[in-house]
This record gives sequence, C-alpha cells and structure tokens, in this order.
Amino acid sequence: MTDKSPTHESIKKTIKRSGTAIAAPVFLFFILLVFKAAAVGFIILAVGIGYWAYVRMQVSKWDKDPEVKPILDAVRAELSEERSQAKQTKSLLAKYEVGLEHLSLSGSYNLSSVQTGLQLKRTFGKDVIVIPWTDLIEVEAGSEADLRSRVTVSRLLLTGIFAFGLKKERKKGFFISIATPNSLGLFEVNTSGSNNRANEKKARVFAAACNARIRAANPAGIAKAKASSSNNYDEIEKLGDLLGKGLLTQKEFDAKKKQILGL
Repeated sequence: MTDKSPTHESIKKTIKRSGTAIAAPVFLFFILLVFKAAAVGFIILAVGIGYWAYVRMQVSKWDKDPEVKPILDAVRAELSEERSQAKQTKSLLAKYEVGLEHLSLSGSYNLSSVQTGLQLKRTFGKDVIVIPWTDLIEVEAGSEADLRSRVTVSRLLLTGIFAFGLKKERKKGFFISIATPNSLGLFEVNTSGSNNRANEKKARVFAAACNARIRAANPAGIAKAKASSSNNYDEIEKLGDLLGKGLLTQKEFDAKKKQILGL
C-alpha cells in the first residue's frame, strides 16, 4: 500500500458523505421549488449528483484494488453494524417496576432516546415524560445479579429495590435501571420467547447509547452528581440501620429520607 492509499477513516468519511450528497440537495431542491427558484435548485441537485457519481466511481476503484478492498470491506461491515445499532438504540419496551421519582403508574413503557432526553411513554395511555439528559446519572442493563454486583452510584438503592420493590426473586429477569440524583427506577425487559438474547443485547446497546448522551450533555457534572448521590445514599443507609435497630420510627425514617433527597 502506498503513502497516498486511502485509510480506514478516509474511506469511511467518503462513503458517509456520499449519502448526504444526494439527500441534502434533493431536500434543498424541493424547498427552492416552493420559493420558485428552480434554476438554483437544479444547479445544487446537479452538483450533488455529480459528487455522488464521483464517490461511486471511487468506491468501484477501491473494490478492484487488492490492497484497498480489505479496508473497504471492513468499513462496509462497520457501517452496517452502526446502522443496525442505531435502529436498536432508538427505543426499548420495558415494564416499569419501582423507584423512579418521575413515574407514579406501573405498567409497560416505551423508553426512547430523543434529542432532549430519555422519553418514557406509557404503552396504554397518553402519559409521556421526558427526563433531560442533564438530570440523569446513568442507565444500566443486566440481570438482577449483574446489577447487584456492580459498584455504581445506584448500588445502595438497587439493594432496596430488589429487597422491597420486587417481592419474588426472578433469576431469569433482565432489567434496565435509570439513576437520577434522587432516585433509581427499575424496568424489566421482556426476554421471553425465542428473541430473549436479542432483547438483552438491545437493552445493553440502548443503555450504552443513553450513557453516551448523558456524558455529552453534562460531562463536568456527572462526577459531581455521582458524588452527591453517593453521599445521599450513605445517609439513607445509616438511617436504615437506625430504623432496623428500633431507634427510629417508620414515620421518622420516611420524613428524614425525603429531607435528604429534597422531595
């Protein structure tokens, strides 16, 4: 391969640009038609088509180059996987169990990653809530054992959720947990039937995509939010010990807990 041979990244950028080379001019063309500027629209469309044709010719050359073709095939496989994951990460159907401060109704929800935040839409009903990305700490996916074993900001609340929110232990259950500074919500993903592995993978990809958006929305505040939440949960755990020893009444515990969480 020569020094001027295309790299993995340059090939990937070229192929991606070829898609917008047609879509954007076509969109502008119809907009300009509305404003009676068809001549300008035709010029833009011609430029777009010309660039697209150039890219297709370049890709055809790469296909015939024995040194470049393996890189091109790798890029195609990578782009195909990205498109597949993008489809998977848009939404996830799960049953709300307990814990999230934003929800009061149990049942099936469609979880969607939208521009403004994490959207929770009740399957049966018109209830729609969007939690801004800046108000979220993390989203995790896993079995009950997975979520219990992870050392995360939400670990203390998870213990409480599994102990009190879910009365029956479900070893085969697969969950999505959503952590905010003041609460942690638990959703059970449907993994019954022949697509259980696919649904588990979809849930993990969905969680990873959500976390990427959370970090992008508030990179500096994530560590601070985790530290603050961890301190809150430490205080609640101490109160739980006092409640267990009979040094606090349930009413006093609930009042103090609300005070710590700012509810």
